[in-house]
Amino acid sequence: MELSIGDLNSQQVRSEIGDNLRRLRLEKQLSQQQLARRSGVQQFMVSRVESGSRWLDLPLLIMLAYGLGEPVAALMPRWVERLLGVPLEALRGAAGRPRA
Repeated sequence: MELSIGDLNSQQVRSEIGDNLRRLRLEKQLSQQQLARRSGVQQFMVSRVESGSRWLDLPLLIMLAYGLGEPVAALMPRWVERLLGVPLEALRGAAGRPRA
């Protein structure tokens, strides 16, 4: 299935990315404020992404993923599966890092 960068801003995709961001943030026991500081964004942006109400762009996703210490693909694993035909975990090495 073909996807475009415009698909990032469908409500379904924004909600899915927001849910994944929240899940990863909570797994790492970070508050929204802590993630915002680590990512170099304001706390309200983290809140709006998590709620699915923030218009998404690639630089913001990169900054948030960096703040989590995760690849951008971790915010959208279903996209990875749809684009590449394999689940995100299949792309990770034994130590949990993406394969070279």
